[in-house]
Amino acid sequence: NVWYQDLIISIHPETGEVERVYDFRDLYPIEQRQNDGADVLNGISLTGAMNGGSEDGVELWITGKLWPNMYRVRLKQHAT
Repeated sequence: NVWYQDLIISIHPETGEVERVYDFRDLYPIEQRQNDGADVLNGISLTGAMNGGSEDGVELWITGKLWPNMYRVRLKQHAT
């Protein structure tokens, strides 16, 4: 993820180029976090689950510093 931003980026392992940017600012809006005493998105864990068929993707658990919840999300792969 990007430090102090609600973004997760996909980086090509060989070239180091950013392939995709995922924006999670609406997952737990900063205004609500401030009211709840929570902080930045900083917890990401791969579940290992893949979605079959034409919408291949990867599932993640996402949370943050002092967040009350963890969110299970699926990042869908876009056709190139």
